[in-house]
Amino acid sequence: ARLTKLITAANKSKYKLADNSFSIGGGWLKQSKTKWVPLFTVKLEAGVDYRFLAAGDNDARDVDLDIRDPDGNTVAVDDKTDPEAVVNYSPTKTGIYTVRIRLYESQDNLPCVCLAIMMVK
Repeated sequence: ARLTKLITAANKSKYKLADNSFSIGGGWLKQSKTKWVPLFTVKLEAGVDYRFLAAGDNDARDVDLDIRDPDGNTVAVDDKTDPEAVVNYSPTKTGIYTVRIRLYESQDNLPCVCLAIMMVK
């Protein structure tokens, strides 16, 4: 439900799922203050506007999202205290980027299903 709300808002801002391309990834994550989980790698084109969305299930209290460039540097991050994360990013160079997610906090330290989606304008 959380992710659906984020997708609807992105659609209103003219973002859409990319045709014939990877769009969604996720996993069963344990809570961690330090452990980032690489979900997927994706080729991003320079100058194109992308929106990355992430959300956890009802037990998730704080989900973070991180985008790393081909050299392994963090270029965009949402690490606010929120069960949802939104990152807008327009790369300056074309390459293979890594999308990582972290379940920073959850109810009673429970593992949670967390998903991330990539959209393009």
